[in-house]
Amino acid sequence: MNSSTSLELIPASNRDIRFIKYLLGENGLPYDDITDNLQHMFLAKTGSEIVGITGMEIYGRYGLLRSLVSVKKYRGAGYGKTITGKILKHAADSGVGAVYLLTTTAAGFFEKLGFKYIDRSSVPEPIATTGEFTQLCPESADCMMLDLTKQII
Repeated sequence: MNSSTSLELIPASNRDIRFIKYLLGENGLPYDDITDNLQHMFLAKTGSEIVGITGMEIYGRYGLLRSLVSVKKYRGAGYGKTITGKILKHAADSGVGAVYLLTTTAAGFFEKLGFKYIDRSSVPEPIATTGEFTQLCPESADCMMLDLTKQII
């Protein structure tokens, strides 16, 4: 399989919590608040196969991209880029104008997709006050932003 296969983002449900926490933990990503934020999580599926997960917390015109992970056996096939494109389209369709993220391992990946490094102190309050920014991610994490008003998704 490759990323050109039809990929869908399916809203996560309570039955997916264990899998999501496992996948996030296996990849060193925070998951302590996933149960509280499940409504923002998606499974990336092609056919019956789950190839990854992602999340997009939406706060008015701002989005917080989090928890983007490809399942290990599907890495290197372009799914990460496809998943990112789908979740950014979801954000744009929801009225989001700017998407923010924190990362300790994938800054280069996101930079190739158009995200720019920004100072953490310049993040708007609705994003800066999330658990991701205040508790879950270290101060040393790279802070990045993508202006969706200037992107073709």
